[in-house]
Parts: sequence; structure tokens; C-alpha cells
Amino acid sequence: MKNKIRISILGLLVVCTSSCMAQNCNNKIARDIFKDELQFIESYLNGKDVKLDKLSSSINKVEIITSIESESDGNYWGKFKPTNKDLKNWKFWYDSNKDNLCWNKDKNTLYISKNTNATSNSK
Repeated sequence: MKNKIRISILGLLVVCTSSCMAQNCNNKIARDIFKDELQFIESYLNGKDVKLDKLSSSINKVEIITSIESESDGNYWGKFKPTNKDLKNWKFWYDSNKDNLCWNKDKNTLYISKNTNATSNSK
């Protein structure tokens, strides 16, 4: 429950501040950063050894931007077991919303520049 509240609050902050930062949007860097997070998660799912703190951080970042929660059980330290379904849903979201991703280098922040389709492809 705490994670859902935290993600909702952070999601609202990202959306609310995005209009103020639109002039600093760099879509190419934002896409690269988001794809790097997805590739890291995919490496874990493919059985590669990964640093767990980085895995938890990647899951958290992707959840916040997409508003799609991982099926992974979380604890005090974060989430560590994303599923293939999570990755599929996040990739679907990315394909639908990649043009709205922005990177603000001054604030070192990934954010969404416009309204997005935060639904998942759960087929």
C-alpha cells in the first residue's frame, strides 16, 4: 500500500512539473535512458547476474514514469523480481508514449511532456 501511495504521489509530481520543464525537454536522451532501464530489467529476466540495488532502482523508475506497477513483491528495500509480463507491459507503454518522454539535464530528471496512455497491454 505504501508503494502505491508513493508511486501515485511521485507520478503526480512528475506530471505537474513537466509543463514547467517543457522548454528543457530532450526526447532522444529520455528515450535512451528509459530503454537502458528496460534493457537492464530484461538482462535480469534472461538470467544474467545484475546488481540488485540497480534492479530495484530500474523497476522503481519505470513504475513511476509508466504508472504500471510490477507484479514483483516489494519490501522495505524495493522490488527485485520483475516478471516477463511486467517487461511486456512497460515495452508496450514505451512504444505508445516514447514521443512524450523528456530529459531535463539541469534537474537530472526523466519526465513526461504530455498526457500519456498509461494502460498496459495485458494480453
